[in-house]
Amino acid sequence: MAPPANFADMMDASPAALAKMRAVRSSEDSSGNHHSPAPATPPHTPSYHGNGNGNADLGKAFEAMTMASPANLAKMRESSSPYPTNATSTPTIAHHHTPTSSGPKPPTPTFQEMCAASTADLAKLRAAHEHAATYASPSAYPASPAVYRSPNPAAFASMFDASPADLAAMRRGADASSSHGVAADPSRFDDMYGASPAQLTKMRAAHAVGNYASVSSSSHSSYSSAHAPLSASSDRFVVVYDIVAKDEKDAREKILAICLEQTVELPESLVPQGTWIREHVVGKLESLEKGEGLAGSWRCEISYHADTAGGEMTQLVNVIFGNTSMKEGVMVADVRMPPGVLRDYPGPKFGVEGLRRLVGVPEGQVMLMTALKPMGSSTAELARMAYEFAKGGIDIIKDDHGLADQPYSRYDERVRACAKAVARANQETGRRCVYAPCVCAPAHLVISRAHAARDAGAGAVLMIPGITGMDTMRELAADVSFGLPIICHPAMLGAMLGGGSKSRVGGFSHEVLLGVLPRLAGADMTIFPSFGGRFGFSVDECKGILHGSRRAMGTFPEIFPTPGGGMTMERVAKMVETFGADICLLIGGSLMGHSPDLVSNAKHFMGIAGRKDLWGPKEQISGH
Repeated sequence: MAPPANFADMMDASPAALAKMRAVRSSEDSSGNHHSPAPATPPHTPSYHGNGNGNADLGKAFEAMTMASPANLAKMRESSSPYPTNATSTPTIAHHHTPTSSGPKPPTPTFQEMCAASTADLAKLRAAHEHAATYASPSAYPASPAVYRSPNPAAFASMFDASPADLAAMRRGADASSSHGVAADPSRFDDMYGASPAQLTKMRAAHAVGNYASVSSSSHSSYSSAHAPLSASSDRFVVVYDIVAKDEKDAREKILAICLEQTVELPESLVPQGTWIREHVVGKLESLEKGEGLAGSWRCEISYHADTAGGEMTQLVNVIFGNTSMKEGVMVADVRMPPGVLRDYPGPKFGVEGLRRLVGVPEGQVMLMTALKPMGSSTAELARMAYEFAKGGIDIIKDDHGLADQPYSRYDERVRACAKAVARANQETGRRCVYAPCVCAPAHLVISRAHAARDAGAGAVLMIPGITGMDTMRELAADVSFGLPIICHPAMLGAMLGGGSKSRVGGFSHEVLLGVLPRLAGADMTIFPSFGGRFGFSVDECKGILHGSRRAMGTFPEIFPTPGGGMTMERVAKMVETFGADICLLIGGSLMGHSPDLVSNAKHFMGIAGRKDLWGPKEQISGH
C-alpha cells in the first residue's frame, strides 16, 4: 500500500467515503493483498521529528489512520499530540501550552498536527512557535534564526500561499514527490514559521528562477502566486477596475490608493515594503493598460489575498469596492475568483439544469415567468391570477416585488392561497408550474418567511438583495434544510450600476452586479431589465449579464438570465433571437393586458416564445 495517498484521500473524505475506503481495503485483503488489520483501538501515532525510523513510522501511522473510524481518528489526534491538552475540549493544537522564557521549547509542529488544525489553530500554533524561538533581533516580524536550513521549496511555497481548502491538493503533490524519492521533511514547517517576510520573498524568488534544482517544478508551480494569481489553487482573487487618469503615472498613483484603501486604509508610509501586511494584505497590481471608450480611462487588475475576505461574502464585497465606491472615476468591471476561493461560497443549488428538471421544460425551449400584480390587490384576486397563469402553462408565477405583508394581502395568507391555487392548476393539467413569493422583509424575518413559504407549498422564492443584502441571499442558499430555487430581483441595485467605460466610469458593471455576484450568493435566476424596455439597458449590458450568468465559475452551475422590465409580447421573438433559448422570459403587464382571459394570454405567450408544450399531459389525455 502507498500510505501517503491513502492519507490524502482520508483527509478529503467524508465519513461515508471513509467507510467505502475500508470496504475496498477489505476486498483487497480477501484477494490476497495483505494489510495490517485495523486496530481495535487507535495506537499512539509516532511523532515525526527525524528519528531514524521516521518514514517507516509515518507509513504505519498513515495505515492506521486510513483504517480508523471517525471516532478513532479523533482519539488518534489527541494521543499523538506532543503537547498537553485540555481534557474537556476538542484535542487540537489550539490547546498547546505557550512556552515561557525559562521553560523548554516545544517540539516542532508535526505534519499531522498541521493537517488536523483549523485556521484559528494554525494562528495559535505560529504564535506559540514564534514566542518560543530565539531570534537575532526583536522586531514586529521575526528575524532569521541563527542557523538557517534550506526548506523544501515546493512544500514551502505551497504552504505559504495556500488556503485550508487547497491543503488536500498540496498533500497530493507532496505525496507524489515522496513516491519519486523525495522524502517529506517536517523541518520545512519550522523554516516557514521562523523566516522573516524578507526571507520568504527571497525564497520564492530563488524558487521562481529555478535555484532549487533538486525538486521538480511540476509538483508545486501551480501554488506559487508570483505570476499566476488565478491558478486553480490560488489564494488570490482579482478585481478588474476601470479608472480615469491623466496619464500612466497618475493611474499608478490611483491604483496604489485603491490597494491601500480597500485593505489597510492607511497611508503608504505606515505600511513599509517588506512587511507581512504590505506583502500579503495590501492589494497587488497585476496589470495595467489603456482603457477602451471613454477618453482617459485605464483598466487595471488588482489581486487580493482571499484571507482579506475571511470567507465571508459581506467582507468580500467590502474588499472589492468598499470605500473606493465613493471615489469618482472608479468602476468594478469584473471580479475573477479561482476554484480555491469559490469553495467558501455556496453558489446556486439548481441552476439552469436543475430548474429545467423542476418545472419540466426540456433543453432548447425558453422558460416563462410572470408576476402577480398590482399592489393593493386582495389575496383572493392574486390567487385567482396565479391559478389562471398556471392553468395556461406559465412555468414560474412570482409575486411582484412590491408585494410584502400589507394589510390588503397578508404574507402568510397570500402564500398559502397562491401556492394552493398553483397546485390545483398543476393537478388539472399535469404540469409542474411553481409559485415564488417575495421574501423582502425585515432582517430577522427573511429566513423564517422563506421557510414558511416552503412549508406552505411554494416552489421557489423571490429575493431582493439590493434591499435585504447579498449575504442574506447567500445565507438562505447555504441552508441545506431549505432546498428551493432562489430568484434574484434587481430592485435598488440600479443605484450601484455603472454606465460602462463608453459613458461613465463608476459603480459596478452589469455583468458583475447582476450576473457574477448573485450567482456567487446562490441565486438560480437573475432578473434584469432587457434592452428595449422602460429602463434603458443596452444590448451589450444585457449580454454582459448573460455572460456573468453562464461563464465558468469553479463548479457553480449556470443560472437563468431572466430579462423583463417592461417587455411586451411583440418583443419576445427579438429577445429569443438575441439571448438564445437558455433564458427565462419575464412578462407581466403586457401579458395581463393582452385580453381579459389570462389562460388564453398565457398560451399565446407560450406560442410566440416557441414552446411546444401548449397543453399539459392531462389536458392532452382529456382531448384538449
